Amino acid sequence: LANGLPRTIVIVALVIALTYLNYRGLTIVAWVATVLVIFTLLPFLIMGVIALPKLEPSRWFVVDLENVQWGLYLNTLFWNLNYWDSVSTMAGEVEDPGKTIPKALFYALPLVVSGYFLPLLFGTGAVPLHRDLWSDGYFSDIAKIIGGVWLRLWVQGASAVSNMGMFLAEMSGDSYQLLGMAERGMLPDFFAKRWRYGTPFISILFSASGVVLLSCLGFQEIVAAENFMNCFAMILEFLSFVKLRIKYPAASRPYRIPLGSYFSSDKKDMQNRTSQHAKNLLHI
Repeated sequence: LANGLPRTIVIVALVIALTYLNYRGLTIVAWVATVLVIFTLLPFLIMGVIALPKLEPSRWFVVDLENVQWGLYLNTLFWNLNYWDSVSTMAGEVEDPGKTIPKALFYALPLVVSGYFLPLLFGTGAVPLHRDLWSDGYFSDIAKIIGGVWLRLWVQGASAVSNMGMFLAEMSGDSYQLLGMAERGMLPDFFAKRWRYGTPFISILFSASGVVLLSCLGFQEIVAAENFMNCFAMILEFLSFVKLRIKYPAASRPYRIPLGSYFSSDKKDMQNRTSQHAKNLLHI
């Protein structure tokens, strides 16, 4: 399945199956994602318990900075820990999002960080250090060394399943973002059309087509491209935030941001405050 027609058939089949789950609605996506998370995290939790008697903390401090591929490392790290803002695109589908979403983020952030950090501690601390062996897929070999063949197979399965979960979450965020943009007149109306299950089917199909097109690229190329687009999107988000804060300073907002009253549409008032600050500085 590394290349050729079989790989293409498998990719298209998986995209169709996961796209159908998104078409059926966010409730199904949420339950499936929850099951996938449990299945994905359990083998690493078990591996950690088995690895505890074998840990040698001194291995954690053996560092070879000269051979670190910093670009790949930072790109991958950023890719694994970003897209937290995507949940905002589905706020309209969440009951009491002002309380539910912050609470979910509060629990999700340490869970995600622990899911990356703790398995690395167990894997590097319980297995003899052989840097040359650390390549793609080596974590499943570590699972075999620590727990046996059954744990290796579970880790491999968890790796595949976790990618499916990321696919479901990303497609949900992207499709509802397209829906929101269409409802505000930024995209054609057909992107906002809801079908039988109340989901934006055209937006979901559009997102799925992008996945199929990107599947011809390698992992590193996809990570680099997504990070670039995400950074660009974040810049636009912050610029929009500043502009809207200046243009609509009195608008009702669900959260307080410690920027005081400097972002005001009253230019004369801003000039008066600036002049007063200058006078105060002269008296210091």
